[in-house]
Amino acid sequence: MKFNETYKTACVSTQHMQLNDVRELKVMCDEQMAMVAERETGFFLKLFEDVSENHYPKLSTELSALIKEAAEQGFRCIEFDCDAESVDGAKEFDW
Repeated sequence: MKFNETYKTACVSTQHMQLNDVRELKVMCDEQMAMVAERETGFFLKLFEDVSENHYPKLSTELSALIKEAAEQGFRCIEFDCDAESVDGAKEFDW
């Protein structure tokens, strides 16, 4: 058996989110055709191949920049997890 389609996932600490980002991601989970899935330790966010489509105006500027950077680096999913390592150069928040 051979999987013909794969994509890269970036693992990102939830410390790079603000509390309002968490609230918005929870809302996004309930949308039809959701690109977000919630789990006990964080979220999965699928990314569009076209970087310009990964635009979420209700998310913080900092998180939006991180999402854009991941998409530009070729990632197609971000796993936000409370146990994941921090991203070098990205701002962290206490909430």
